[in-house]
Amino acid sequence: EICPVCEAPFRTEHRLSMHILAEHRDTQVRHFRCEQCDVGFRTLEILRKHRKKHDRSTDMPFPCDTCGMGFPSWSGVVTHQIQSHGKMTDQVRELKPEKEK
Repeated sequence: EICPVCEAPFRTEHRLSMHILAEHRDTQVRHFRCEQCDVGFRTLEILRKHRKKHDRSTDMPFPCDTCGMGFPSWSGVVTHQIQSHGKMTDQVRELKPEKEK
């Protein structure tokens, strides 16, 4: 693994993650990417926690049509789309429950 900031080599993702936290804490490096939704994270540990959300989200009523992650509420998927993907899609806009329109 190579540090995306200083190009220092590391044998494991964990060591790279520790290096980024120790040496480049003030940068916005998001080297660790989720394979399912392409969201980036600063550490491997945060990515692993994020991956668990994908595992739990398959039976949620409000899915993100961009990455497949599910949410228990419409506002949850809207927040996710804006924060993770930069915008809310028309498909999610159409999922809005009648009582929230």
